[in-house]
Amino acid sequence: MDPTSFNSASKLQGSRVVIIGGSSGVGSGVAERISDFTCDLASPITAEAEVSGLLNKVAATGKVDHIVFTAGDGLAIGKLEELTLAQIRQIGMVRFFGPLLVAQHIRTHLNVGPAASFTLTSRIAPKRPPENWSILASYLAGIEGKMMGLARVLAPIRINPVRLGAVETEQWHPIKDQDNFEAIKVNMKQRMATRTIGKVEDVMQYYYI
Repeated sequence: MDPTSFNSASKLQGSRVVIIGGSSGVGSGVAERISDFTCDLASPITAEAEVSGLLNKVAATGKVDHIVFTAGDGLAIGKLEELTLAQIRQIGMVRFFGPLLVAQHIRTHLNVGPAASFTLTSRIAPKRPPENWSILASYLAGIEGKMMGLARVLAPIRINPVRLGAVETEQWHPIKDQDNFEAIKVNMKQRMATRTIGKVEDVMQYYYI
């Protein structure tokens, strides 16, 4: 998960942008140039230190203008009755708790003002969750409330949501070996207005707007 500087013919030209989740998936599509900083949000034991360390390294060369959070881990789906509390907590570690840990450092490391932004990634799953997505959908629904809360406490910094439909990335790898994977894809397509599953190049431009 890496910070990057954009070199594009857009209003972001000249800005310093940190992308957390930039090493793969949608984040790698948004990023035009990736540095060698890394950040692992998967462990509840080390996540706070990882976020603090990453942002301190970035801030060593000056404050940033925008932070984009696209990070996510493998899709964790399963029957509610079979999940332990530890597994339930882990499902939300990157997507739900990760942005909150980043938000704690924003006023320190961003150029505070209405031109600065923190962009979060959500999904349509909370409104139309597939079978066995109850835990993941719960966390994704919580992201919506988190955006509203952060907009108040971090004002005048802008909090931007990007709500994605089904986009095929590396996060699908854990479920590709399931016997019903093709049925899952068919179900996802039926839920999309376009009747297709998106690709990274289809959605990355929304993070520039």
